[in-house]
This record gives sequence, C-alpha cells and structure tokens, in this order.
Amino acid sequence: MAANRGLEPRKLSGLVREKLDWIVMKALEKDRNRRYNAACAAALAGCGQGLDADKIDARARGRLPRQALIWLRADRSAWVRLLDKEPDKVRQVHVQNLQHRLEDPDLAGVRG
Repeated sequence: MAANRGLEPRKLSGLVREKLDWIVMKALEKDRNRRYNAACAAALAGCGQGLDADKIDARARGRLPRQALIWLRADRSAWVRLLDKEPDKVRQVHVQNLQHRLEDPDLAGVRG
C-alpha cells in the first residue's frame, strides 16, 4: 500500500495512526452526536468505505468494527444511565436513537 502511494512504510504507518487517533478522540467527545459519528466512521473504515478508508491497512481495518461496537455500547450505556435518572424526559429520544441505529446504513458492517 505504501508503494502505491509513493510513501515509505513508516510514513504511511504514521498517517494511519494519525487518522485512527482522530477517530478515537471523536469517540471520547462529550457530545453524543460526535461519539456516534466516530463509531460510524470506524464502522465504515472497517468495511473499507468512507473517507481515507483506502489508507488503512488490513490489520487496522479488522479492529475498527470491534472498536465501533465498543463505542456504540458505551454510548448506549450512557443513554441507559440517563434514562434511569430522567425517564420521562429521555425515553422518546432514546427510542428514536435506537431506531436510527437499526436503520443507519453506516453501521451495517457492525450489525452482522
């Protein structure tokens, strides 16, 4: 892959690491929408789709769907905790959120 891009393997590795770091930082966002978007980006990249997916090697691509699931589960846990605290305020939004996840084509690679 590095040869196809005219890069040294070390430089390509650094570029991939930089992109993965960006995805991780997005997943750690306090804003729920950004966390969800990071999980979608990881799921797409893991399937070889999305921006810069062709720059990610096979090993990293294999880890991304699992990472997307971890982030989605963490986000779901945050929603459940919020639902426990404020059920009347959050219930409808949580149901819509879950429905969206089931229908979101970006997450098809992690749903099986």
